[in-house]
Amino acid sequence: MTDHIANDDEFARYVKQVAMVTPEQVEAAEHERQRQLASGVTLPLGEVLVRQGAITTVQRDGVEKRLVAKQAGGLQQLGSYRIVRKLGEGGMGAVYLAEDTAANLRQVALKVLPKKHAQDAEFVSRFKREARSAIGLTHPNIVAAHAVGEDFGVHWYAMEFCPGEALDAKLKRGGALPWREAVTITAQVAAGLAHAHAHQIIHRDIKPANIVLAANGTAKILDFGLAKQLGGGQSLMTQTGVVMGTPHYIAPEQARGDKDIDGRADLYALGATFYHLLTGHTPFSGSNPAAVIMRHLNDELPDPRDEIADLPDGVVEVLRRMMAKKTQNRYRDGETLIADLELVAAGHPPAGTAIDPSLSSLARRRGAVVRDADHRPAYVISVVVMVALVLGWWFLRPGHQMPPPVNPALTSTPVFAEVPSVVAADVPSTVAASPARTVNLLALADPTRDAVFGAWQRVEGALLSDASGDWQPGRGAARLALPYQPPLEYDFRIVFTKRSGQQCVSQIFVANNQTFAWVMGGWNNTVFSFENFKGMHGNEPENPTRAAPSPVLRIGMRHTSVLQVRRHGTTAWFDGAVVSRTPADHTGLTSPVVYDLTGRPRTLGIASWQAPTLFQVIEVVEISGQGTSLR
Repeated sequence: MTDHIANDDEFARYVKQVAMVTPEQVEAAEHERQRQLASGVTLPLGEVLVRQGAITTVQRDGVEKRLVAKQAGGLQQLGSYRIVRKLGEGGMGAVYLAEDTAANLRQVALKVLPKKHAQDAEFVSRFKREARSAIGLTHPNIVAAHAVGEDFGVHWYAMEFCPGEALDAKLKRGGALPWREAVTITAQVAAGLAHAHAHQIIHRDIKPANIVLAANGTAKILDFGLAKQLGGGQSLMTQTGVVMGTPHYIAPEQARGDKDIDGRADLYALGATFYHLLTGHTPFSGSNPAAVIMRHLNDELPDPRDEIADLPDGVVEVLRRMMAKKTQNRYRDGETLIADLELVAAGHPPAGTAIDPSLSSLARRRGAVVRDADHRPAYVISVVVMVALVLGWWFLRPGHQMPPPVNPALTSTPVFAEVPSVVAADVPSTVAASPARTVNLLALADPTRDAVFGAWQRVEGALLSDASGDWQPGRGAARLALPYQPPLEYDFRIVFTKRSGQQCVSQIFVANNQTFAWVMGGWNNTVFSFENFKGMHGNEPENPTRAAPSPVLRIGMRHTSVLQVRRHGTTAWFDGAVVSRTPADHTGLTSPVVYDLTGRPRTLGIASWQAPTLFQVIEVVEISGQGTSLR
């Protein structure tokens, strides 16, 4: 055991903060510590928690070491992440290269909110919003995230280490891109946005600085600091009346502070970004941000073909629809936009009827007559005045640097700054504007009616399992049947936190009308595998589905698992990475008895084995056909 240096208050705050123990367990341990003290025996709180079985000696020593290291001075480690070096610094904090000591020293980018902002509610709120907004956004065109937390009063979160170059730096270095490259990048970003929108998240600040090109050429979205869940009717203005977004790329309805905006605002901003990639400069310029926003609201845009002689008409038609002033004239979703981009890239015209230029922010080419500004509707003028006043204060306030008026010289942004993170959040039960339907199984489940074995309960909307796990016949894992039968192909996603124990968390899934189990952290947290394979458990080397190297379930950390169930096989994703696949057609897999959902054929389920676990998200995205709700 390490020498006890950290005081009990620090220890209690930390173990509750990382959900290593419950507040009730800390309260019980403190009561026992006081009882011992009255008898003349002095025990640290950590030791009492160990004696009461709330934590292990390894956990206690790990917490003590972290607290002692902090007292020794310097930022050395946050959570399980050991800091290596600083990568860069942005408006929302510094970003460090770090190694995950709990995952084979995997390199991550660790974003840290400066302590000077830790007491600023607005800074902390935006920092946490990035995490809440990015929950479960597992997509190749969104920077992957791993964990979020607070250590020693320092807010942090870990995300994918993504060597590459931000688009704004690329534009500053080389200017406009060839139109085919611009189309490819725009389509990739649209795919990431489609995924976010399907999960009811709008980004609200799409721009070149928030798109990074990875070393393999993949475009990835980052910085969800202004993101917002769809619905609820909130205005896009802060409590002080400041419009959120970046003037050079902001959608008209966002600039006005309209309520109930949707993903089409992001598609407008992506259109402005697309224009920037094609021409090398932003769509509108002005002497100050308010003037730029006035032009987004009222002015028509010069045709990019005046600068790019070989730009296909189809590209211009796509841009026109992306930047239509009225949302109903824009693409309804990212998938529709991608389809048109693929058509124009192949030399074909986009689908559908081209919209009239007067409905778009795109001006008529060469000699077109532009409407007299004096004929603009009065409500537009009043909106412009409001935005000018508000943004004039925001951007001209002391200490804020104004962007250049024309063709802004973009400042290189740290590649890893402002990156989304995976933590618990209230994921909506329905998904709008997506070809696939998402079913919120967490909302359907009843811990009393659906429990097959073990004691299950609701905890602040989530489902909590107990420490059950027994090889005796008729017992098995703590498991809960979900009242839903999936279609032939689907994605089965859970977000969960293991509170204690050294055993596994599992998903029970259906493929080709048979029930199987995906087991994470089995056999003393050493095995991730599908069970069973020809009668073999995951700990047997001959089981070809055993993940190698194995990920690690960290107590108190939130993890995301997604099973992509297809007719020809199932792929397992864990915290944004593929870790295992079944054999083709699920050949050789058999149903493990300990995960049997007795009397509930073809239903999905969740389970844990001697590991109390909180399930915060349980959902299915239907890929082919539609599942059946049993409730």
